[in-house]
Amino acid sequence: MTSKQPAAKKRKAEEKIDIANLQFGEDFDEAEAMSNAEIKMIIETVNAAQGIDMEDVSEIMQNSYAYCKEFGKFRDRDSVALCKT
Repeated sequence: MTSKQPAAKKRKAEEKIDIANLQFGEDFDEAEAMSNAEIKMIIETVNAAQGIDMEDVSEIMQNSYAYCKEFGKFRDRDSVALCKT
């Protein structure tokens, strides 16, 4: 009996993902990590666009934002952009 599963799905099922050994799968092969400053700016931009105050988001989001704000070296959009070039 042959498998009726498409080749792409079969390959995905066979792909080894092991977070403990930093094997995240092919979706992350060419991904770049973001800095704390970039994450902070994304949170601020999305919240501003949606009219959301930080007090209205989940505790996890508040903690993530606080961490990025505390440890992000760059404070403005231009500085963040320059550090990636």
